[in-house]
Amino acid sequence: MSERQLSAAWATIRVARATMTELLAGSYLVLPTVGSPTPRVNATHEEVDAHRQSTLRLTTLASLSGFPAVSIPAPSPDDAPLGVSLVSAAGTDRGLLDLAQRVGKELGV
Repeated sequence: MSERQLSAAWATIRVARATMTELLAGSYLVLPTVGSPTPRVNATHEEVDAHRQSTLRLTTLASLSGFPAVSIPAPSPDDAPLGVSLVSAAGTDRGLLDLAQRVGKELGV
């Protein structure tokens, strides 16, 4: 990676953090833990990569922003693995864990 590319990447991260800070002021983000159903055991490399890519699009929001996140298992009609992720602003870790506990109780987990 060149210095120019690295500088551009850090600029993108700063914009993402600022945007997430603004969006999460006093609120929480609720989203699926993964972007698609788990690939089959005999899935092709392309199918596995598509699953990985869709999951990364969701999970990098908190990572790039440096914000706390938690994933909660959720029931599904066909017993497939399912999860709900909660993200909150920097410094709100305790509130996020309290919310996760309440959501988990509501989901029966």
